[in-house]
Amino acid sequence: MNDTFKLKVCVGDANIELEGDGKLVHTIFSELRENGLGKLGTSEFMLPRYEEVDETSITKIEENVPVTNNENVDTHDHKEKSAILLPNIKDVVLKNLPKTEAEWMLVYAFYASDEGKKAFTEDDVRQMYHASNRFTESRNKNFATNRRKAVTSNWFITINDTEYSLTDRGKALAYEILQRTSEDSSSKKTKKTINSAKATYSIIDLGLDEGQRQDFKQYILSFSSLNNMDRAVIIAYRLNQYDVIEINENTIFTALRIAGLPTSYDLKGSLSNGKSFKNYYVPGNTPGMYKLHHLGEDRAKQLEKDRGNE
Repeated sequence: MNDTFKLKVCVGDANIELEGDGKLVHTIFSELRENGLGKLGTSEFMLPRYEEVDETSITKIEENVPVTNNENVDTHDHKEKSAILLPNIKDVVLKNLPKTEAEWMLVYAFYASDEGKKAFTEDDVRQMYHASNRFTESRNKNFATNRRKAVTSNWFITINDTEYSLTDRGKALAYEILQRTSEDSSSKKTKKTINSAKATYSIIDLGLDEGQRQDFKQYILSFSSLNNMDRAVIIAYRLNQYDVIEINENTIFTALRIAGLPTSYDLKGSLSNGKSFKNYYVPGNTPGMYKLHHLGEDRAKQLEKDRGNE
C-alpha cells in the first residue's frame, strides 16, 4: 500500500495543497519548482478543501519558483529598464518627436549628459545638433533663446559659467518626448490653424502731403516685374527720401495702397527675407521695425538703372 503524503505550497498569494501518493506529490512539487504555475504536469492529484494540514508539512517556495502569472509580476523594474533603452538620435529626428526647438535642446542635453547623470556644456548640445544633421545658422542664432527657455522652465540648472545639469523635471519630460509615437495631434491642428490664418495689415500715416503721395505713386509705378523683396526695397528707398527711416509690413501695405498695387502676399516676409538672405535691412530702433542698409540702397539704385532697360 502506497504512503499518503500531504504538502501545502505557497506561491505568492496562491496556496496549493497536495495530497496523494508520496512519489506523485514529489513529482508535482518538482514541476512547480522548475516551471512555476504555468506548466504543471498531467498527473492527477487531489486538493483537500476542509482538512487541516500539519504546519510542519508547509513549504514556502516563493523565492525559488518562477511565477508566470502576469498579474503577480512586479513590472516596476521592467518599466525602469525599458525606459532607459534610448532610441538612436537619428530615429528621433526621423519621427520628429519634439514639438519645439526648446524641446529639441532638452533631448540633445539628455543624450549629451548620459540621461542626466553628468554635467553638459553648450558645446556638447551643439555637437548633438551636428550629429543629427539639424544644425542650421537660424537654429544657432536662436540657441541662447532656447537655452534660456530650458532654464526658466526648470529643465536645466546652471552649475557654473559653462556647465549645466538636468533637473528631475527635465529628465521626466525628455523620457516623455522619446516615448511619443508621432507628432501630437493638437500640435498639428495648431500649425494648420496658424498656416491657414490670413495676415492682417493696417494703413498708417506716412506723413506725406498730397504732392508727395502723387510723386511717390508715380515713382513706384515706374517699375515693372519686380519681385516682392525688390518692391519692398524700392518702397523703403523712396520713403527714406521723405524722412520715413524705419518701416515694417504696415508701411509696405500703406505704400502699396497709395500706388494702387496688390497687397495679397506676405508683406512681412518680403522684409524679413530681404534682411535674412540679402542683408538689405538692419533692425530699427523700435522692435519689429527695419532700417534700410547700404546694401539695400545699392540694390534700389541698381533697380533704378535697370528700369530704363526694361
